[in-house]
Amino acid sequence: MAGFVGVVPWSLSLADLVEMNEGRDRGLWWHTASVEAMVANTVRDPKKRRKPWSAIDFHVYEISDRQRRAKAKHGKLDISILKAVFVDGLSKDQVSEKFGV
Repeated sequence: MAGFVGVVPWSLSLADLVEMNEGRDRGLWWHTASVEAMVANTVRDPKKRRKPWSAIDFHVYEISDRQRRAKAKHGKLDISILKAVFVDGLSKDQVSEKFGV
């Protein structure tokens, strides 16, 4: 991982290396997403899609971040799940069966 990021790993923790690796990977994806958006806009039919594609439409990390935020916003669960896990001691399988999560 340190070689991919381009640093000497001896003074860094694994968490630091993982964070640096993800940052570099996100940066590389911006380049890829920009190229994909440019290619998609060259073949876009303005009658079917008025709005041109942007890089954020193709960026893998941004798509997953948007989906996670939407799920957190719309998929709120009540506190009874916490009670089932921490008070009643239900297992993960029992919780998913009972609450459909």
